[in-house]
Amino acid sequence: MTTWRQARPWMTWGGAALGVAALALTLAGPATAQAPVQLRFMSWYFGEDPAGPALKALFAEFEKRNPTIKVVAETVTSAERVPKFTAAMEAGRGPDIYMDTPPNAPNLIARGYCTNLEPLMKAEKEDIKARFTKGDLDSFTDEKGDHYFLPYSTGPMGLIYNAKAFQDAGLDPNQPPRTWEELLDYSKKLTKGDRYGIGLFGKGDNSSVWRLWYWWMSNGGSVLTPDGKRSAINSPEFIEAVDFWADLYRKHKVAPPSVPTNSFGENNQLLAQGVVAMVESGVWQFGVTEKINPAIKGQLRAAPMPTRKVKVAVGGGTDSLCITKSSQHVKEAWELLKFLSDEQSGVTVWKIHGKFPANVRAMQRPELKSDPLVVAFEPMIQVARTPFKSTKYVEITQALGVMQQEVLTGSKTTAASVKAASDRIDAILRD
Repeated sequence: MTTWRQARPWMTWGGAALGVAALALTLAGPATAQAPVQLRFMSWYFGEDPAGPALKALFAEFEKRNPTIKVVAETVTSAERVPKFTAAMEAGRGPDIYMDTPPNAPNLIARGYCTNLEPLMKAEKEDIKARFTKGDLDSFTDEKGDHYFLPYSTGPMGLIYNAKAFQDAGLDPNQPPRTWEELLDYSKKLTKGDRYGIGLFGKGDNSSVWRLWYWWMSNGGSVLTPDGKRSAINSPEFIEAVDFWADLYRKHKVAPPSVPTNSFGENNQLLAQGVVAMVESGVWQFGVTEKINPAIKGQLRAAPMPTRKVKVAVGGGTDSLCITKSSQHVKEAWELLKFLSDEQSGVTVWKIHGKFPANVRAMQRPELKSDPLVVAFEPMIQVARTPFKSTKYVEITQALGVMQQEVLTGSKTTAASVKAASDRIDAILRD
């Protein structure tokens, strides 16, 4: 750029006047610094502790490294996040970054709310995809396999059990059940009086159906055909799995009588009060249970769910981030996504939030590898997956919830209920 001094020999009177004005501005002091780019980040995390503080600690570090960028938290509740995000996007006022989980991703991608991350990842020297497990990555793709979200934290489900209850029943707490038959045997030995071996989620809501995934996946069953166009639940593998699960309550009586009305909140109380000795849940169960009953701290342990035919863990608890199509700051948003999903940020996620980082290298860091919970859950993270992806996820889950209730209450046989649910799913997919 030509300076006033360099231009002086060729100046006209008008040019000189401009030069004097420029000098006056220079002498007056530096120009006001440009306002930082603001990235609006929508998540339910900001209303939760310790999830919110963990993210905000990471934002502070990111802003320190990138002083021209400011991250602005926009709080929504977990229940209202999709409606509020949808309304904002439709009104052209969407955030720059949005967090969600695998069940909602197909709809958001299909509606065109999220930016395709493939070009951004291909422009990087680092193989960004190598940061994550295949199961976590594949939960957030479109029909072509393109990726629209970067995983932040992950949360597969396993068997959470009370070691003291095991000891009291003459069971070795270092040897949790490894097969369905052993699970039934342990549950029988743990059931006595008003104490039950296992707490089942049977309310028919999303949380209950989510946990039912494990049973049919472990037995080789599927929800949809490979092309996603038809129901696949009316199969021997699926029916056998649902029967075994329901019989823990119906036939063997190793689960509480309240199973048909029990979901996350109810089973939290039952585990904390020692009414049940085992539940299917994630790492978050430890903090929730200990908050209800601090005296139980140190008694809970975790192990993979028993294996039937397929070694699998229920995924779906992976919280991931997309850059929205309404963002005017894609470059800056991409820098934040890379930062939040890197190895060091993963360590922070674990230390403050207590949830597993999605970054696989972070899981290998000494700070994590020395933790018994990480050791217990790491094998589950490797085999965790979401059983199906569909833009009709909500409707399909509702059909499976009705089936769950029918099976538990005995209003229909398992086979008849599965057949009816299969027909409902086919009708949903045709609409």
